[in-house]
Amino acid sequence: LGLDPTVRDASPFNPQLVGNQLRITYPLNPAAVGVALKAQWSDNLQAWHESGIVYEMVPETSDPELMQATAPSAPNGLRFMRLNATAP
Repeated sequence: LGLDPTVRDASPFNPQLVGNQLRITYPLNPAAVGVALKAQWSDNLQAWHESGIVYEMVPETSDPELMQATAPSAPNGLRFMRLNATAP
């Protein structure tokens, strides 16, 4: 994420409830070559899914660029989201 580990920063993640959907906004780091961030959702914190996630770049952001990931709505109104980072 390009943060300085020796400096206390506000969280770079911005979770939101938009209508009945969960959305998380996060910065993209172009220096993180080979690192993939995937949003995942769960209704029980045990089984995590990537299906139905919609990704959109936040318009008119420059440094850093921001990505939004929106999870589908939950039938029972309960939903959790996380970002899963993987690297080769």
